Amino acid sequence: LSLYFGAVASCGIDHAGKRLEARSRKAHEELQRAGLKWSHHITETYWATFLSAAYVLLTVITGVLPVTSLGSWMMERASDELSWEAEIVAWLLRTIDAIIYVFLPAFIAMIH
Repeated sequence: LSLYFGAVASCGIDHAGKRLEARSRKAHEELQRAGLKWSHHITETYWATFLSAAYVLLTVITGVLPVTSLGSWMMERASDELSWEAEIVAWLLRTIDAIIYVFLPAFIAMIH
């Protein structure tokens, strides 16, 4: 009988398909919460892979690197006030874009 009661408690319904009362469904609800958490964990690899691939494809095909483009636009606007070497800033901006490419899957996995 313990197998029967274990199955009933984990499924949340009895042998006739009727829902158990709230106090008897605790194990079922805990299992559902654990399953939801596990499903997020098990799919994070796919999310990280495909969203990163979409980002790389989009930026490479269009030729627009987000940080470099934004930095170049800001440098054009503030060209009179900047006394920095523009080439050094351009290298730094491209380095930030490269870091995004390399670590984007990890960032997505942390967010997901």
